Amino acid sequence: MPQSAQRTHIAMGPTVYTHASRSEATPLRDESCDLDCKITDARPACRGRRDLPRQLVLAVTCAALLLGHATAFADCESGLPRTDLAEEQRRAGQWNLAWRIANTAGATAQFAVAASGVADHDTTRALWISGAATTVGALVSWLIPLEISVPPASDDRCVEDIALRAAVARGADDERRAFWFQHAGSLAVNLGAAVAIAETVSWQAAARSFAIGYSVSLLQTYTMPRAMWRHRRSYSLRVQAIGAVGVAIAGRF
Repeated sequence: MPQSAQRTHIAMGPTVYTHASRSEATPLRDESCDLDCKITDARPACRGRRDLPRQLVLAVTCAALLLGHATAFADCESGLPRTDLAEEQRRAGQWNLAWRIANTAGATAQFAVAASGVADHDTTRALWISGAATTVGALVSWLIPLEISVPPASDDRCVEDIALRAAVARGADDERRAFWFQHAGSLAVNLGAAVAIAETVSWQAAARSFAIGYSVSLLQTYTMPRAMWRHRRSYSLRVQAIGAVGVAIAGRF
């Protein structure tokens, strides 16, 4: 019989080879791998097929975490706009100037009326006390203003991005401190003035003074620029949400 017609079947483990010559070996399909891939044996095809879902899950999880990282932490080419920081600096300067003028004018007017003698005795006393409280607000506006700094421009985009982020962080801290200081300070000053007026004049006059003085203080507090503070809070929430999603995806597998 010719050599090309000789075919010898040799069984080697889980795979059957058909031997036609020394240089020709063609693997036949082993259907046992398709029927039972859950058996933990030494079959490479079965083991690769069994590990595929886990590899896919790991790939999806890594992709989600990398996407979250890229979204939360922008690279140097996508820094914060300098114009936003400059605009917040402009608004802070206008707010400082407006309330310096308003508080100074209010204190001056109350002292002027109290010193003129045109009002009755009780009203004059109340004007002196409320004028002193307004003077405290004016001094705070002049001596402790809200300041937002804009860093100098840089040709290096990474240096520019780091400087802008640091300026936003400082501005957010200053706005937060000023907001709560304004709340607590105005409440304390107006309550003190109301108690003094109640002791020297009447509780009715004290209630009127507190209502007017604290309402003006709240108007000053809630017209304060707070864009950097809001930006920092929203950025922190995005980072926390992305991190939680990544942990949840990884924890499921």
